[in-house]
Amino acid sequence: MVRGEWHVASEGGMWRLLLFAMALGGAAVLNPARADITVEGTVYYWSGDVQNADGTAGDFVPARSLWVHVECDRIDVGDIDTWTDSSGKYKAVFKRKKLGGDFASLKINVEIRAAVLLDAFQRDRAVDVKNMVSAYKSSFRAFPYNGQTRAVEVQDGNGVLINVYVQGPDSPYTESSMGGRFNLPIASWDYDDDGRHTLAGIFVCQTCEEVYRFLCDRAADKKELARSTMLFYSSDFSKTAYRDAQSPVGLPRLSQGTAWIDVTYRKLFDSDRPSDKGWNWRMLRCTVMHEFSHKLMHDVYWTMPKTHPWMSSAHDATSCSSGEMGWREGWAEFLPAAVLNIPTMAGQPVCQAKQQTAHNLEYSWYPAPAAARSNIDAVPGEVTWRDSINGRRDWNEVEVAAVLWDIYDPPGWEYMPQAQQDAKPAGWPADLKWHDRLSDPRLERIWKILKKQPEALNDEEESVYHDSFWTFWLDAYGSDPELVHGMKSILHNRDIRHTLRPENKPVIEGLRVISESGPAGFAELRVTEADAEDRPFLSYNVAYARENEPLTLLFATDRPLAGIWNDNQLRALIRLPAQSDWTRLIVLVHDDMEIDSIASGSPNWESAGGSAPRVRLIAAGEDRSAAIRDDGTVWTWGTGPPSYRYVGLRGEQKDFAVRCAGPVRDTAGFVAVSCGYRHTVALRLDGTVWNWGDNHRGSLALDRKTPSWQETPLQVAGLSDVVAISAGQDYSLALKANGELWAWGGNTHGQLGDGTTTDRTAPVKIDGLPAVVDMAAGVTHSLAVDVDGNVWAWGHNGAGQLGDGEDVRVHAPCRLVPAKVVGIDKAAAVAVHVDRSVALKRDGTVWEWGARNGSPAPMVPGITSTPSRVAGLANITAIGAGGGFQVALRHDGALWSWGEVNWCGQLGCGPLGEPPIDWRSLHQVKDGSNFNDVVAVSVGARHGILLRRDGSVWAWGGNGFDCLGHGSTGHRFTPVPVQEYRPTGGSGYAVLEFNLYNH
Repeated sequence: MVRGEWHVASEGGMWRLLLFAMALGGAAVLNPARADITVEGTVYYWSGDVQNADGTAGDFVPARSLWVHVECDRIDVGDIDTWTDSSGKYKAVFKRKKLGGDFASLKINVEIRAAVLLDAFQRDRAVDVKNMVSAYKSSFRAFPYNGQTRAVEVQDGNGVLINVYVQGPDSPYTESSMGGRFNLPIASWDYDDDGRHTLAGIFVCQTCEEVYRFLCDRAADKKELARSTMLFYSSDFSKTAYRDAQSPVGLPRLSQGTAWIDVTYRKLFDSDRPSDKGWNWRMLRCTVMHEFSHKLMHDVYWTMPKTHPWMSSAHDATSCSSGEMGWREGWAEFLPAAVLNIPTMAGQPVCQAKQQTAHNLEYSWYPAPAAARSNIDAVPGEVTWRDSINGRRDWNEVEVAAVLWDIYDPPGWEYMPQAQQDAKPAGWPADLKWHDRLSDPRLERIWKILKKQPEALNDEEESVYHDSFWTFWLDAYGSDPELVHGMKSILHNRDIRHTLRPENKPVIEGLRVISESGPAGFAELRVTEADAEDRPFLSYNVAYARENEPLTLLFATDRPLAGIWNDNQLRALIRLPAQSDWTRLIVLVHDDMEIDSIASGSPNWESAGGSAPRVRLIAAGEDRSAAIRDDGTVWTWGTGPPSYRYVGLRGEQKDFAVRCAGPVRDTAGFVAVSCGYRHTVALRLDGTVWNWGDNHRGSLALDRKTPSWQETPLQVAGLSDVVAISAGQDYSLALKANGELWAWGGNTHGQLGDGTTTDRTAPVKIDGLPAVVDMAAGVTHSLAVDVDGNVWAWGHNGAGQLGDGEDVRVHAPCRLVPAKVVGIDKAAAVAVHVDRSVALKRDGTVWEWGARNGSPAPMVPGITSTPSRVAGLANITAIGAGGGFQVALRHDGALWSWGEVNWCGQLGCGPLGEPPIDWRSLHQVKDGSNFNDVVAVSVGARHGILLRRDGSVWAWGGNGFDCLGHGSTGHRFTPVPVQEYRPTGGSGYAVLEFNLYNH
């Protein structure tokens, strides 16, 4: 249709239309067809609760969900009601009516009303519900506060953009326009003089909308909160208050169920107000949020929690007259704090000019001088208000709000209360903290309990009804130790006593040092914890010093304490500083509520002895590697079961292997690990031995009917009091505290030393040996060191690896029982691989015998059946033997290798050119620059791994089945750091450097 032209279907049709119009008595007058007029724009209002970059307060901000009444000068066209969206935008379209109501132009003004539409929905398929918040001058006014812009004339067919700025008496706005775009202030007000009440009304309505949206975006259903709310500036009341009657008395025109909040007028617009950065505005916002929070609670409850008739309803920040009052007020102090994300009572600000020191919800104690704690820069508000509480803490509204805040906020460390600070050991170098483990950012748990309509935070003392938040929490989450412990510790650290889950402090029964060498020591800590819900959540830290120096913490943050539980008794592995770093030491344990400690030299402190298990933190096998973190958990990478498929970060799949270090399930309290060909053996603090992997030839001490692959550790039956382990190709050795040596698994060449070649699916004792102090399992032969330093050998001898001094071309290639190695004494440790044996003597020299590295047959000149010293090595503290290469760790942290194979980087020193390689030459294992901080080493068939002083683990050599654990394929000729996949939330992972000490 062309604008301004008549449009009829036919002449007859036109006459019929005229006759119809005449029949209506001229009520409808035909005009030329006109186009619609669209009015749109954004509504802004001045808010003093805006902090500007220049330090001033106040700015225009969009008005969300606000009632917009778009008026025109034609009664027959009519006005349009609409609502702004979440960004403050509105739109109204004046449409031409078929019978009358046509227009060539309209004079339009926009009226802004102090009312917000929270939600509109249909209930029970019949009742339309509008949930609104409106601000009125009094309860007898028909319309909320409102104001109008000046009129703007708009021609038909045109659109106009009218941005509305609701200004205040001291925040004027100057009109501007360009073409069809207008920025207009409010020109006139209803029920108001200069706009201050209308502007304040919009501000408080927006405040209620903010709280409502926060709750509905999380746990609440909008149908649970469907009552509308009316806000009144009432001179009858001295302070802002929520009226919990269903509707105001004497006002039948109001819909049943409308909530009523009296708002005390605050001087928001005084030109002489102090430089408070919007303090008055924020205080009004917090106050209205508090009262609206009462309304939201009332929406859920059939009636608000009430005191007994004989009890007063008086309350303030220091006292409440009942648990019911404390609960209802505490909820209303908490919710605004959550909405504003400020951990103070109702989210209130701190304002020095107003001498306002808001009560902090985060901490029950804070480490600052008492005189300075009234206004702490480090945390919002102050904590000394707790010193003024009268009566029960669980009746105090701010304490209740603090409990809810601790449930809601992210997990983290907080300061323990004063009582525990006073109980810490003398000289302890830090303030004590507890771990708040609960986090309910979507309020799902808090809202779930609130919907059960608890009457108080805690009512354990009642004999009949237990309907408090605490008792409902136990009903809902009593089977979840973390949720019970988390809530219990929150209550305890706020000095709120409870009896349903009483607190019993952890008690340290004793400590045994198990390793005092190297840069890190280790100890077995024995702790009793009577409360089952607290056992998984013990923590520890260590403070140490030399002579009279001040104590220093070993860990910046307390470490989890985990290990082996036997009823209420825990045996845990803990890390100590190096023995050279301390002469006095304190270990402190806590359960997030109470502490206990033990100091070196106390009766229950035991030094390292021969009966203590030997710490062995890293291990390399055929194509697999393993490590033990200082929390006693085992991590592995490399060869896995044939059915195992690993899915990496990019969705790639790889059979048999794990590219990065990953934790082994169900491991805790382990102190040593050793890797064989396709199985792993580990030693626990309690002296028991566990293994997993391939059960080939009984290497797991299982009947062969058992499935070949075991993915979780299984205990080796019949072994106890074990102090050291060693895994061979398909068999293992275990050394007991009394010096006995036991073996199980494959026995094809007599490597078990029991006088047979029969495989053993259960441990057998190796007879004929004096008390043993060290041992090593190889591919088909074994070595041991006795207390006098003699070396013993048995098993395959095809290359002289048993060191008996005999000609291997004449004598039988196997020995089924141990025999002493000739030509060596005062040995401290041994290492073996296929056909090579290595020994470390007490004087720090290294000796070796058997096939020369890489000798293809026993007839070549590389054969020697008598130990000979490795030239150039001295002051050695540890050794390792691999497939055609050996390593030795010097006391200064330098790692050396030698051998004549380096085709995949076994020597760890970089490429050495074309073979042959001089097998007598020593090479330092390094990565660009020399490593001089190595503290432990282990080598496998074609690769090695090392532990550095900082706890990082590095690997080099052949990368079969990704046994280097660096997250990629390919061999490495110099060491590279082992990596781990660490969850980052959801399904995401980050690749981080694997570390035994820092994790």
